[in-house]
Amino acid sequence: MLGLIISIGLIVYLLIKIDVNSVKQSLLSFNYLIIILLLIVFVVGMLSRSFRWQNLIRSKEHLPLFFVFKALSIGYMINNLLPAKVGELARMEYIKRKKGISRSFLLGTIFMERFIDLILVLFIFAISLAFSQAGRAVFISNKWTFIIVLLMVIIVVYFLSRPVNFFRLLTFFPKKAKSYIEKVLQSFTESIHFISKRNLFIWVSFYSMIIWMLTLFTSFLILRGLNVYLPFYGYFFVVAVGVLGLVIPSTSGGIGVFHAMATAALVLLGVTPEKALSYAIIAHAFDFIPNVFIGLAIFVYEGLTFKNLSVARNPK
Repeated sequence: MLGLIISIGLIVYLLIKIDVNSVKQSLLSFNYLIIILLLIVFVVGMLSRSFRWQNLIRSKEHLPLFFVFKALSIGYMINNLLPAKVGELARMEYIKRKKGISRSFLLGTIFMERFIDLILVLFIFAISLAFSQAGRAVFISNKWTFIIVLLMVIIVVYFLSRPVNFFRLLTFFPKKAKSYIEKVLQSFTESIHFISKRNLFIWVSFYSMIIWMLTLFTSFLILRGLNVYLPFYGYFFVVAVGVLGLVIPSTSGGIGVFHAMATAALVLLGVTPEKALSYAIIAHAFDFIPNVFIGLAIFVYEGLTFKNLSVARNPK
């Protein structure tokens, strides 16, 4: 409910503050030949994400690429239709039901995906800070938020590198509960074994960089299609703010929140509000629509229902 209220509030605010007719004209003037390039970039991006997840899972078991792609597509589709990122649990459950791989291990690989993405987004934002006055202004006004996020990253890296220290925190749990939690956590921490395997680490790092280079390129293409030209750090700033802003509660797919954050970032860079909102609408559409259509197609083809993808009580 909180996410719904925030999303509706931000959408209403944008509609009141920005001339809707000008936004419509801006959208109509978009160079739609760029759509072909955007679709190609989307497909390459999904394949890169599939390759990355496949390599994360490979530290325990090898899965066919198309199978991983199907699971990922189903998860992204559900993330866009339902709140609370339940699509992450759905793709985990899909693989568990089909291949019998531990849920806690799969959840660990998904956590590693998100953690790697967070580090790269923070790096992208840091680059924008180094060159952008607008970026530095955002950082100064929200410095405590960024400091807390950085501390959380450091803590997570510490416990991932030394999981034994984390197990010591379980000393005060009852023996049976401690044993059960240790088994789940042990399976969860197996997901970081790719770090010790040189080839897997290189491939995971490679595909992670490709994913975010494609994200930046998508931002570049959409803005060029709207005849908006930014210095290179501007694209870094817009992408970073749009992604980091999704920590704010919202409806499924980040509707409203993403549009407000991306619009605000572009306005700070001197883009008109109408062009900025047009960018946000197109960027969100090219993440939302293809993911939903591909995911639904696979969902129907596989004969799945939301009920048979619900997570069982046993998290193993």
